[in-house]
Amino acid sequence: MKPCLAFIFFMLLVSCLLAQPVNPAPQPLPYSQDFSSLPHSSSTWPDGMTGWRTTQTPSTEYCINPPAYNKALTAYGYSDNPQATIYNYDGKIGLLDSNTGWCFAIVFALDTSGKHNIQIDYDIMTIRNPYSPPYDDHINEATLQYRIGTVGNFTTLTGIEYQNNTTQQINGTTVPQNLQHRSILLPTACENRQELQIRLVSRLVSGSGSYRPSFAIDNIYVTGEDISTLPVELSSFTASLTAENLVRLDWTTQSETGVLGFYIYRGLEPDPGAALLASPLIPATNTSIPCSYFFADAELHASGTYRYWLLSVDFNGAEAWHGPVTVAYNSDGLQSGPDVLQTTGLSGVFPNPFNPCASIDFFLETPALVAFRIFDARGRLVRELEPGLCPAGQQRVEWDGRNASGSLCGSGTYHIRMDMGTRSFTVKAVLLK
Repeated sequence: MKPCLAFIFFMLLVSCLLAQPVNPAPQPLPYSQDFSSLPHSSSTWPDGMTGWRTTQTPSTEYCINPPAYNKALTAYGYSDNPQATIYNYDGKIGLLDSNTGWCFAIVFALDTSGKHNIQIDYDIMTIRNPYSPPYDDHINEATLQYRIGTVGNFTTLTGIEYQNNTTQQINGTTVPQNLQHRSILLPTACENRQELQIRLVSRLVSGSGSYRPSFAIDNIYVTGEDISTLPVELSSFTASLTAENLVRLDWTTQSETGVLGFYIYRGLEPDPGAALLASPLIPATNTSIPCSYFFADAELHASGTYRYWLLSVDFNGAEAWHGPVTVAYNSDGLQSGPDVLQTTGLSGVFPNPFNPCASIDFFLETPALVAFRIFDARGRLVRELEPGLCPAGQQRVEWDGRNASGSLCGSGTYHIRMDMGTRSFTVKAVLLK
């Protein structure tokens, strides 16, 4: 008797473990699923998808709780199937909630690492519609929900709700009824995540009866834009002499994103390529608020006029030069103070704020090929200006405040980057309407 009880207990334990909700493997973007390779006879979930039974019985409120159990995919679904489950409807997958028992969810998982502006497009439809007053007059509604990771409650997305109509369809078909397209830009909380779960759920709106409609989803397409690291927004970079006769470099950033850190370079020539590394890596804070840094150069022993550059390095290896600033150094300690020289770089934007046009002033010590790239506050490239080969001296390029499509840009902060060979310089400008 005891071995029999042990076997029964073991089988119950296995059944419980198998029923525990499984999280689908996150799929990279762009992600698409049209179920065209899923035979009507299949009960195997496509990669990155699964079905759940929720912890809530049918209600007028969407269930936001974590799942309770796995739910298998039922093959050969048709509109005349009244049993509550998740069906393979021959090229689309749909859920049919119970009238008094269980509710279900169709879930897919995404990896949005390195992406923002995540957009989901999909088709939604009714397959089974038992609407037939006064016996069955249910109006149900379906929408998407999301959560970050694999634990916790879901958040319901609004503005994309879908409801069945009042035309009965229970004739054994898989033809979509009331087919509609939905598109939504996900909240910023969904951006740059290793695991983002999206699920389709439904709720009761009105009506009564023994049966409910089924909702199916198809032609899922999820996209995102690559996150472009914002250029380091440098508001100041100065050189001064301390009481100990050291050169002190101070700089302040207005914002940083994805920045590994900074290096200080020192040289006697205008070319930073001939400069020597003067500092170890100075780690960045990667904050969106102003942050100040300093470095004291204690390795100067010979008098002379020195140039200092600040090199910012991103996590992806991208580099940007700032400066130079100059200082006249006397090794005997008799200093006359820093000496500012006119060197290659951006002189400023005028006026600032501007509307609608801005003049971008820059100085070249020698003739050079110059290109400008303008980014919005989220790091998206909005315009490129390419004046080409420019002579030495003070120069100016005009921006008319329009994007690459010719449309006027909206109010906000823009980052203007000047690229010249391997060197880059940035300045901030505000478009104020």
